[in-house]
Amino acid sequence: MTKSRATQHLGVSPSPDTLRGRFPVCTVPASTTTYRTHGAKFAPWWFGTSLGGRFDLPGPD
Repeated sequence: MTKSRATQHLGVSPSPDTLRGRFPVCTVPASTTTYRTHGAKFAPWWFGTSLGGRFDLPGPD
């Protein structure tokens, strides 16, 4: 990675009203087990709780 993870690389997201009806939706029951997979030649994305990454969530998520 050449740019700092602290740098904002994306613009402002469109409002939910703008996206409503244009994005596929699938409701998954809370009790459903899900898995994250990746091909052998690609490293998995990682998720953290530092809030320094794009997909980070506040702990303990």
